[in-house]
Amino acid sequence: MVKAMECIPDATKKLAYEDQTNELIGVYFQDKRMKYVFDKYPELILFDATYKLNNYKLPLFVLLAVDGNGQSEVVALFIIRSESKACVGTMLDIFKSNNNAWQRVEVIVGDKDFADRNVFKEKFPQAQIQICLFHALKTFRREIPSRVPDISASVKEDILHIFTDLAYAASEESYDISYSKLVPLNIPHLEAYYNTNWHSIKNEWVLYAQNASFIFKNRTTNRVESLNEKIKQVVTRYSTLSNFFTDLMISVSSTNVERDHKALTISERVPVRNEDLDGTELQIRQTLTKFAADHVIDEYRASMKITFSNVGEDSANLCTKSRIITTTVSSCSCGGTTSMGLPCRHLMALRKLKALPVFEPDHCRQRWTRSYYLLSHPVYSTTISSTEGQHAQVEAIKKTQTECQKYSAANKLTQEINSVLATMSKDKYIYYFEKLKEFHSLITNEKRFNVEQLPETYELEQGDVLDPHVPSTGAIPHVPSTSTVQDPHIPSTSTVQDPHVPSTSTVQDPHVPFTSAISPQIELTAVKLPKALKKNGNAKGFGQTVIGLDRGKKRKRPATVRSDIFENKSVIEKKRTILQILVETEVAAGALAGFLITEEDVNVIPQIVPMQRLRDERIDIESVREYFDPDAFLMVLQ
Repeated sequence: MVKAMECIPDATKKLAYEDQTNELIGVYFQDKRMKYVFDKYPELILFDATYKLNNYKLPLFVLLAVDGNGQSEVVALFIIRSESKACVGTMLDIFKSNNNAWQRVEVIVGDKDFADRNVFKEKFPQAQIQICLFHALKTFRREIPSRVPDISASVKEDILHIFTDLAYAASEESYDISYSKLVPLNIPHLEAYYNTNWHSIKNEWVLYAQNASFIFKNRTTNRVESLNEKIKQVVTRYSTLSNFFTDLMISVSSTNVERDHKALTISERVPVRNEDLDGTELQIRQTLTKFAADHVIDEYRASMKITFSNVGEDSANLCTKSRIITTTVSSCSCGGTTSMGLPCRHLMALRKLKALPVFEPDHCRQRWTRSYYLLSHPVYSTTISSTEGQHAQVEAIKKTQTECQKYSAANKLTQEINSVLATMSKDKYIYYFEKLKEFHSLITNEKRFNVEQLPETYELEQGDVLDPHVPSTGAIPHVPSTSTVQDPHIPSTSTVQDPHVPSTSTVQDPHVPFTSAISPQIELTAVKLPKALKKNGNAKGFGQTVIGLDRGKKRKRPATVRSDIFENKSVIEKKRTILQILVETEVAAGALAGFLITEEDVNVIPQIVPMQRLRDERIDIESVREYFDPDAFLMVLQ
């Protein structure tokens, strides 16, 4: 994977590991395009992690930005050991040290269930952390049945409806009205759960609070999850790290090509018919990008239906079912102007009423203007060539051959050598055969060598044929004089500590090649990775005899359940037995010690899980629910 990263020009690649144990913390990657896009559009970051893409079960952490035309752009990739605060925090420190635009981040959107979401609050104190609406509602649907199991289904639906109203509350007054409906239900533990986990952070997930931040219609992480699905269509599950990164870059590059194509259509395609647009709409189209113009035109057409309740000299009021909206000629309390950075319907309606220009370009953020977009997008930029970048990424990263492909290529070459040797005279055959034996010895011992060709005037003599050891001036393998050969991928430079990264990890300096992140005392291969997944399936030749004949099918004996599985055992021993059926022994021991079992720890391969034993009526799966996080236990039930 390191070698594949080095093939990408002008990319930032950093490796972090623990000083004491040499355990991997994570690998940071950001190419030139990612860094450039983040510098131009840093206001919003969406983050999410995806799993099961490599054989070390290292999560892939994706940071996403949104450009001026509403298109998603990857701005950084983390391949980390886990989603712990230490690992994510180290990667964010590296991200900040390589991107000065981090200080201009205004909003960060992520998942409520993310274990260390608070690390973003620490690393980006100026930004507002927002919770994905989809995951919030999903959590409600999952938690309500477990919190109130003895209540009827109709009451549970009413509770879920109240929680949904809370999420979509358009004002604080509307939120308070919905919140007051929880008290008459008289469910103290449900109310305590909501107050502890949701009411205290309502500014991070309720609609009216999110509209106060520059989130521009991104209340969910659907953008990142959509990209993750595209990545999973290209990357083979549990592939090697080299194949994983190669396929990952192919997926990212193809997505960038699609974004570049859409960017080019803005300048190359001009609407033929504009009869349906009035002067204001035409001005909007000429000033803003397509994404922003579509939104403003919709607001402009809706402004024609606005009727204010009270119009003053400098402002106007509009009464709705949930709140009173106050509007001036340059601002509005509805939240639309703040959340989008574009004029809302109320503002344009009041400007029209005051006989002012309905659309004012100064009311739009610069990121939405066509002029800024044409200067800032990578496909138009003179400092970064998108076409060259895509070509370099695709050409430089070559897909690693599988073991079968390497065997086929080597077999084809040796067959050609066999054909040539078979047609030679006896003396030449003996000579070249002895040379092949020397090659074989060097290759099997993984020795490096060079081959020197004899002069064309040199003719084989009798001594050459009988004695295969030709002098060093002849065509023989030339082995380096030293007993060990330095691997070109093992770094020889010293470690440079990044001042922005905590002292518990070692991270390379951005001005030093990637491999210099490893000190002279530790080689790249000495960095400790998590335990790799074992290959599933039967070995080659399974089901055959020694001479290659198919074995006769043996009669399957009916599976029996051990009668002593729970006899004379305490409650904790019974739970330990059930956990060891569902997860590894070490994970079960950790769960009993107080650590929650995550989704990645659950055995989902049918050949591993003894289904016959799970059908034993004495096994109560619900008794071990407390040891799993909600998603992991849901996988167990499925």
